[in-house]
Amino acid sequence: KYVKDKELATQLKECSGIGTEATRANIIETIQNRGFVKTEKKNLVPTEKGYMVLKLLPDSLTYPDITARWEKNLEDISNQSMRLDEFQEQQSSFIEQILHEAMTKTIEPAKDVPVCPKCGKALKKIKSKKNGNFYWVCPDRECKSIFSDKKGKPDFDSNWQPPAPPNPNGLKCPRCGKPLMRFKSKQQFTTFKP
Repeated sequence: KYVKDKELATQLKECSGIGTEATRANIIETIQNRGFVKTEKKNLVPTEKGYMVLKLLPDSLTYPDITARWEKNLEDISNQSMRLDEFQEQQSSFIEQILHEAMTKTIEPAKDVPVCPKCGKALKKIKSKKNGNFYWVCPDRECKSIFSDKKGKPDFDSNWQPPAPPNPNGLKCPRCGKPLMRFKSKQQFTTFKP
């Protein structure tokens, strides 16, 4: 039904479709956990994130044709009508082509992903290892904005920043310029670390 090349449809029928009974459930669970689909009345429905991924991927990866081609190639290898190194060369050039296409595409953030009010980049939700609280962090190295989590969304009124480390001695690292902190070792030597 979804195969573009009708000659490959028979190949999929011969190998019982895409995947196996054992792998299908695992694949469905994975794409649900990653937020690409959700369940609505016993049906799997794509999310906005799922549609975005489909838009980004080349057609050759979004249709079952590729699975049928690979199955045919594997059958040809077992029949010795194709060499394994030929198949590997095909796969290598196919992956290079896809990676080249991926490098040239621009990705727009999903509509439901919050963006940093300072720089406009998509925020990332992280969990603090210290206290277990969630925070929203801007991935931009120059912006470094951090926002508290308020009911699953960033609290833009908070603009939480981590406290500055104490620097009672006023010394700075000659390489990076960060404040140096004083540490005493067991041997009573004093060392400074950024």
